[in-house]
Amino acid sequence: MEEWKLLIYFHGLLKNYSIYKQIKIMSDIRQEMDQVINELKTKGIHETTNPNETTGLGDILESTLTKFGITQERYKNWFGLEECGCTERKKWLNGLFSWHTKK
Repeated sequence: MEEWKLLIYFHGLLKNYSIYKQIKIMSDIRQEMDQVINELKTKGIHETTNPNETTGLGDILESTLTKFGITQERYKNWFGLEECGCTERKKWLNGLFSWHTKK
């Protein structure tokens, strides 16, 4: 009986360590992404770029998905979401990869 208690105790320790490791990995990824985003902002690339003057990856992705009938509303309906975060991702992608359009 004592062996089972010891086994359960070590299982709990391993489970807690596994959760800690996952949280640490996510924290490290978030820190790396924050560094990348901050570096892009220092180079003038950010989500507040005037959409009338540029085209970006987010715009291209949205127009391509829309051609196939995949819209924000449809995505939200499929997954039962009130908000999908599509607009924020689009702005972020546009800030990451954008180029000036000819007028």
